[in-house]
Amino acid sequence: SAGLESVTASLDAAQRVGEQIEQALDAQDEVERLLTGERAREVGFGEDDDDADTPVEGVPATRG
Repeated sequence: SAGLESVTASLDAAQRVGEQIEQALDAQDEVERLLTGERAREVGFGEDDDDADTPVEGVPATRG
């Protein structure tokens, strides 16, 4: 019985490790999408929204 419990605990631990690896890979993929701009385009950033003349904290933006 103790041997079976040990095997079950080992299998449970291995499953948790596998889930953590999957989460880490998903997070890495998301970071790569953000860095390449893919995710930014998905949520609408980087579109032609010219806010270049909008002041930021009271300081007007400059061009050139």
